[in-house]
Amino acid sequence: MPAGERPDDCARVLLACAVLETCGMYFTVGRARRRLDHFLGYFDLFCLGKERSADAEFAIADALEVARPDYQRFRSYTEG
Repeated sequence: MPAGERPDDCARVLLACAVLETCGMYFTVGRARRRLDHFLGYFDLFCLGKERSADAEFAIADALEVARPDYQRFRSYTEG
């Protein structure tokens, strides 16, 4: 987590979700797909360190459904 960011501050998470919902569906082939898959892994681990509200959790689920419907989220840091 970046220095000075509170664990309950979900602004970065919500911004990333907005970007994923807007353009995540276009990263479907080749190098762009691999880069998005790599980003989603780090994004998922970043979200594990946050105390998410129900709104943030629904935003994450919606964004991942648009970007990668078959994506399996991590349940702990050891899975990532």
